[in-house]
Amino acid sequence: MKWLKIQTVGEAQIESFTVLGASSARGDADKIGQFGSGAKHAILCALRAGLQIIICCGKVKVVPQTSPQTIHGVVQERVLFRIGNKTESSSMVLDFGALDWTSPVQMMLREFISNALDATGGQWGGITIEYCDDPRAKAGYTTIYLELTNEVREYVGKLNERFLHVSGKQNESVMRQERGTCRLFRKGVFVREISGANSMYSYNCGDELPIDESRNLDVDRVRRFATQLLCRDPSALQSVLRKIVETNEQFWERGHIYWQLDSDRVASETRALYGDDVCVTNNSYTLAKGQSKGINVKLISDAGGYYQAMTIGGVPDCVSRLCAADAKGLTVLAPSDELIQNVHSVWGEMSRLRLCGIVECPQVIEYEKTMTAGEMIRGFYDPKEHTIYVHRDSVKSMSVIIEELAHAVTGADDMTRDFQTYAFRLAGLLLAERIRVHDDALLDC
Repeated sequence: MKWLKIQTVGEAQIESFTVLGASSARGDADKIGQFGSGAKHAILCALRAGLQIIICCGKVKVVPQTSPQTIHGVVQERVLFRIGNKTESSSMVLDFGALDWTSPVQMMLREFISNALDATGGQWGGITIEYCDDPRAKAGYTTIYLELTNEVREYVGKLNERFLHVSGKQNESVMRQERGTCRLFRKGVFVREISGANSMYSYNCGDELPIDESRNLDVDRVRRFATQLLCRDPSALQSVLRKIVETNEQFWERGHIYWQLDSDRVASETRALYGDDVCVTNNSYTLAKGQSKGINVKLISDAGGYYQAMTIGGVPDCVSRLCAADAKGLTVLAPSDELIQNVHSVWGEMSRLRLCGIVECPQVIEYEKTMTAGEMIRGFYDPKEHTIYVHRDSVKSMSVIIEELAHAVTGADDMTRDFQTYAFRLAGLLLAERIRVHDDALLDC
């Protein structure tokens, strides 16, 4: 029989493999292990996979095996340990963990090699992994012998993909990769691959990533921690942002959600890439308008939450750099003489009634277009420009002109109490004058 040998310097206690929960790594941030169950589950996985296994703690051989036992009327395979010339019964049955440890050979090898890494202080060079014909115990060493199968051989052939320690990258957080699915590592040990869109990077977390005892992770947790790691790496974040802005290529990082992204860092790296005067938009119309006016604007479309993260972080929306007419998609015209005369006539009356205060008469712009939700926009006031806009079909409409001038004076929106009060006051003063004129006419008669 051929064997896979995993060996480290130092003799582990036999209880490391036989007592569930016993751990020398728990609470040590530099160690991979924490539960005190990995080696025990690895033994169970080997037995469930039908593999022979021999563990040597120095010169003492420990051989896991099973024996049938009826418990509560059900035949169970009780796990035993033959230690030297004695056989001890454990508290485990073969099916313990079978519902979660569903890839027995891969999970078994992951745990045995992770334990070996902890024993060597994370130094890959301190582990011997090789094939052999004769399992021998050796004083001063801990050695695990596993029956060599094609599946075991396949796993060993890809150790560089499963342990970052092989290439010395166990302390890196974000690693550029060729086109491939997102791969997540914990303390340098591969724990999850996310199928789907290609990912620009693979990610390596530490203790900040909580993981269950079977080392399983759901997709949402992987994305959340990958997002955090990406935002902590300025170079990687810039590469992702550049790809979002400059290409339509779909990739896994493009789908990150805005509330998981660090808005301040996303905004900062956007400015670092495209200048402090950069602004963004999520629609092609605003992009074209902004570019036609020489504005440094970037289109962020179909990109998860990056547009929201940028604007929350302080990168302006391009709309704020456009005049109100541009932002609303209006075609601006030079104001007609009739419109100018009507506006000045209304403003003159409002001033005469002392309803303008210290506010100056606003600028006037005429426009055509547009329909919004099926309703014609007849006029509006832009406080940033102190300008009223009047649709060309409403040039003669005193009600439209009065309404927009009232907005200019009060600075209040429609349906507000201040705006209503102003409108009623204007109506009251005009009606009072009308009544006085009418009474004077009666006296003349």
